[in-house]
Amino acid sequence: PALACQEKLLAYGIEAKIAKRRESFMLYVKSAEVIKDFLALLNAPISVLKITDFMIQREIVNDSNRRKNCDLGNVNKQIEASVKQIDAIEKIEKAIKAIEDLRERQLDVLSGSVDGTYMNNSIEYMYKQLDKMIDGYVALFVGETTSEELEYTFALTPDKPLIVEEDLLQGIFKFSEEEGVLSLNHKSQAPIVAVRIHSLNTTKEYEKIEEQKKKDDKLQKLIAKKGVGLYYRIPEMVELSIDFEGKRFFKTTHLSQFGVVSYMMDSPSNITFKRQTGALKSVK
Repeated sequence: PALACQEKLLAYGIEAKIAKRRESFMLYVKSAEVIKDFLALLNAPISVLKITDFMIQREIVNDSNRRKNCDLGNVNKQIEASVKQIDAIEKIEKAIKAIEDLRERQLDVLSGSVDGTYMNNSIEYMYKQLDKMIDGYVALFVGETTSEELEYTFALTPDKPLIVEEDLLQGIFKFSEEEGVLSLNHKSQAPIVAVRIHSLNTTKEYEKIEEQKKKDDKLQKLIAKKGVGLYYRIPEMVELSIDFEGKRFFKTTHLSQFGVVSYMMDSPSNITFKRQTGALKSVK
């Protein structure tokens, strides 16, 4: 019977639940809205109005209580904030008084009003120690600034431009204000920081010599017959510059890729190159 009643009520849109009590089963509804629908199904409009009025009154009371609790919570927060402000003001006044006392002690040290006889080094040490104590109190108001210095190393293989007089601009890393230094292949859309390579044309005379060698028929015939013993590169002097955050950084160095390729006819047994530039140092 309980299941049959449940199905009939469900046909009218009323969801009832079944509970076992001792040896029998009972059908019940808990939601106020469902109870109201059940009373309407029984054709009891007055009861529907009473339960609706009760629900409205309960909602008004609950809303009033929520508002009171919210107002009370805001008042408590204001009181806590006021207490903290008063406490902060008292601490500030104590810190200011401490700074004033330390300043007076510094004047006493400089004027020689401190009891005892001290050497200049001792006076300077006491003054600096008082300065550190003052800075500690000042930091309570303005905070402290910390900085960290990081060092990065980048490997760069530049290509010599077709026109030597033109500067070569080559990216070295990306820089993000949130993440700092990033590699060039990073997915970030951060701007690229590039190095400008400017040739100082210090190997220009060597280029002329190499061009003259190409026009020397006897030398070219000898090369064709015996071949070249050793090729080497004469490094070019270049100026490196990086523009970053409104500042420009310069450095002058030797760069083999920008230099002139030369050669020797015979292969000597002992050749020494300069470690820093790769230039030919000595031949024995």
